[in-house]
Amino acid sequence: MFENQQPLQTIEYTITLDQFLDFNRSVAEENYHTQRRKSMVMGVIEICVGALFIAVLLTQKSKVEYFNLFLLMGALLICFGAYSVIFYKFVFPKQLTASATKQYQKSEYLRGNILVEFYNDRLFEQSGTYSDSINWEDTEGFRETPTLLQVMLKDTRCILIPKTQVLGQVNELKELFQKLSDVYNLPYKKAPV
Repeated sequence: MFENQQPLQTIEYTITLDQFLDFNRSVAEENYHTQRRKSMVMGVIEICVGALFIAVLLTQKSKVEYFNLFLLMGALLICFGAYSVIFYKFVFPKQLTASATKQYQKSEYLRGNILVEFYNDRLFEQSGTYSDSINWEDTEGFRETPTLLQVMLKDTRCILIPKTQVLGQVNELKELFQKLSDVYNLPYKKAPV
């Protein structure tokens, strides 16, 4: 901690598994929106082509050598298309939840009590045996979702601040982040998810 300077704001909180999952879902929604749409379109095209292929094949059944092989290929194309259509709706969320849960359970930092002090030129964070001081110039900015405030750090790391954990300080933190954003020319992004 910094004895010669008073922090502008100090917060202490914990992050629950649900809050960490919420964070992961919001990042995924923001980052994979375009890929999800592309996957859906490609899946529908594959299903249509596979169905058309099978329909034409069935009308020409007597003329086609290796009919069963071609029928299998058409069915596989439909299956691949169906998988592409349902992947981001059903498969990806389960994979994301499993991966994030595993990460949360392995992290002493995430499961511990987190202390963050905000200064004019830096922030200080501590959880368990981990502590670090980060200059504002070395951050990527701020991000706000309906449930979280985030300080974006380098190397895709960020400090998560669940709004429900700091209810009385949310507006003060938002004002502080906006001020720091202006002073250090850092982005302050509001994510709808």
